[in-house]
Amino acid sequence: MRVKHTFLALVATGALIGGLVAAPATAATAATTAATAANGATIANGATAANRTAAANGNTAIPAAAGPTGIEGSAEGAIRESAARTDGARHIDTPTMISRITALHENTYDFLVESPTDWADLSTEFMPAAQAAGIRVFGYLVPPSECPSSSGHDGSCDGYLPYHKDYVAWGKALATLSVRYPDLVGWTVDDMDYNLTLFTASYVNSMNTAARSIAPNLSFYLQLYQPTITQSRIDSYAAGIAGVIMPYRDGAYRNTAWTGTFQSAVNSVTAILNRDSKQLIVMLYGNSLSSTDIPPDTDYVRTLTSQALADTASAQIAGVILWNLILDPTGRPANSATNQAHTGNGALVLTVAANTATSAGQYAQASTTIHLDSGSSSCVMVLHRRDSRPTSAPAGYHEREAYVGGHAVWKTDVTYDGTDWYSSSPLDITSDLTNGSASLVLRLTELTGVANYQVTMAFDDITLTGCGIANPTFETDSGWTISRSGGPVLASIYQYSPTYTTDTFAAVASLYNG
Repeated sequence: MRVKHTFLALVATGALIGGLVAAPATAATAATTAATAANGATIANGATAANRTAAANGNTAIPAAAGPTGIEGSAEGAIRESAARTDGARHIDTPTMISRITALHENTYDFLVESPTDWADLSTEFMPAAQAAGIRVFGYLVPPSECPSSSGHDGSCDGYLPYHKDYVAWGKALATLSVRYPDLVGWTVDDMDYNLTLFTASYVNSMNTAARSIAPNLSFYLQLYQPTITQSRIDSYAAGIAGVIMPYRDGAYRNTAWTGTFQSAVNSVTAILNRDSKQLIVMLYGNSLSSTDIPPDTDYVRTLTSQALADTASAQIAGVILWNLILDPTGRPANSATNQAHTGNGALVLTVAANTATSAGQYAQASTTIHLDSGSSSCVMVLHRRDSRPTSAPAGYHEREAYVGGHAVWKTDVTYDGTDWYSSSPLDITSDLTNGSASLVLRLTELTGVANYQVTMAFDDITLTGCGIANPTFETDSGWTISRSGGPVLASIYQYSPTYTTDTFAAVASLYNG
């Protein structure tokens, strides 16, 4: 989840192209059973799945705690004091944080322990204030791939204070703090997918056992992305966890634009977790995710948060956490956000990410309906578009297309013109209408599969004469249906906002207060 994690950057014009790669399989679903370690029920051979796993690993497990439910929370997005203290560090501004957490109407906050002073701030300032305010807290640790380390000693965690990469010791310390402040209810480690050589099932169980021997109600959660959440993996870790925190990023396709696979992801993962009676907490992106082309906009966050809250209300999941939802009351754009629009703030944006395999024929699109104006007998359209590929880039891979009534009326390669905004010649589409109306589809299509050939393209300000559509400017999400063929070619109506952080804070606060 942390931006610090290493991924390849967007490629230059001379990027590797060609070479089809099959899309990774999604996590398999599994039939659920009532037999679990958490409630002590037995399965076919008379032992719980978690206890059998623990025995196989040579561990004597303290059963994982049943974790909290009804979670409406956030993670990171912290506010620090404006000036350094005498130790030279800018500490967490606890009074302002508590005020903003309360204003968000959240009941749970994931406190990131990363900077050298964070542990002291959590244990001596934030936890007493959170306990007094009735705010539940998770301890949110960073793994060796992200921990503060001195130059030349990456992954040593020698600057990760006070327990470095001894996560058993971190667990004991959090448990001791939880005894003093019972609203410290859980803990997790970021990006465990990329650190599983350390966080084996045996080691995680030892972390949980050490913590639970001090604070029996303290719950530990794996943090894993969907492709890593398999039945065999959860079965093997079940003895040492209360559940899983799953950051949603559209499965294998890593983006913060597409919302359409959210519910299927939840259904798939809860089916896996239910076998061991483990909880699912969904983590949503409240700010930019590294190695993605388009940051989230407020509508993206609102849509997913609303869905997650419905799943929480039905008890399918234990709750939702917004990652890096900025608590600071000063509005600013999402990290790395740029305005993609021709005019205004909204545009239809279609993308293929870097280091992403596609297949010929894959596409993403937006569709709407054109109607003749009253008294008109003709319909003429002009398309305004731009993309990120110059004329010198390799051609024959990504194509921009427009269809009216199922007929192709305009097609150009993304390398046809430069990277500024361009307009098509007027397109007389009168003959493509039937009884005065027709579908309009704007599409990005893969002519040839690629392995690593990034592109971002946009349509905006669709100009129609003698006819019209509901939303030609894309200033809202209304009037268009977004779809894709399956795969990594993406489409979304993206609305840039210079005050994204406060817009999104207000949207989530309204939902949490609903």
